[in-house]
Amino acid sequence: MNPFVVDVGDDDFESVVMQGSQTQPVLVDFWADWCAPCKQVAPILESLAAEYQGAFLLAKVDTEAHQMLASQVGVRSLPTVLLVVDGQVADHFMGALPESEIRAFLDKHIQAPSLNPLDVARELIDAGELDAAIGELNAIVLADGENHDAFLELAAALNLRGDNDDAAAIVDRLPVDYANHPTAMRIKAQAALHALIDDAPDLAACKAQFDADPADPENAYLLAAREAQAGELDSAIERLLALVMHHREHRDDGARKMLIQLFDLLGKEHPNVRAGRRRLATALN
Repeated sequence: MNPFVVDVGDDDFESVVMQGSQTQPVLVDFWADWCAPCKQVAPILESLAAEYQGAFLLAKVDTEAHQMLASQVGVRSLPTVLLVVDGQVADHFMGALPESEIRAFLDKHIQAPSLNPLDVARELIDAGELDAAIGELNAIVLADGENHDAFLELAAALNLRGDNDDAAAIVDRLPVDYANHPTAMRIKAQAALHALIDDAPDLAACKAQFDADPADPENAYLLAAREAQAGELDSAIERLLALVMHHREHRDDGARKMLIQLFDLLGKEHPNVRAGRRRLATALN
């Protein structure tokens, strides 16, 4: 439920809207169920009320249930939206305006809440703008060297950009209670996996080498690593489990170590991980 949206009527219009607007702007939406434009505007207003986080209260008036109130206010068409500030109508609009125009209407009178810089960086990451996000996050951690959440977000962004070692170095410097954070574990696992195959041929070359000599455990090991990196998880896990069973000594128990890193990278809830851990335990016994 949106805490910034209320239904009002004859009994509480005065207290909620007129008196309430003395401390908080109130946007009043006069609507009716039969009104198609009302149904276009309503979700926009409700979404903006949530986004503005209490910068205004959205008060909704069902004109079918409160016809006299709508008449007293002077509503002539629907939807009619009034902005009430300090007990007075500061502005209004009628009809189904697009969101951009409603935002402009609000911004003339109400200051939208500024986003937390960390939230800005997260939005940039979600949009794939990694360089911009990393710039924002660097500014945050320079200003506050104890903002460990920002450091973790910075590590995640660097990891997404492919800077695995830099990301892992940041995670290593975080307090111990961050060590088991899923993001931290994924970053460290990916950096370790990357280090194992840093000088390996690409996936196609690894497949060619394996096809030429499938009995060589090194060919299977490198191919499994590249498959894991490419998202071919079933094949990678099968190949590594076979190495654990038949070539445990290769690369000093390397297949088992890579499996553990891969499981950490995927997270314990991943279906491949749950099944893979059971099969690894069986292979080791």
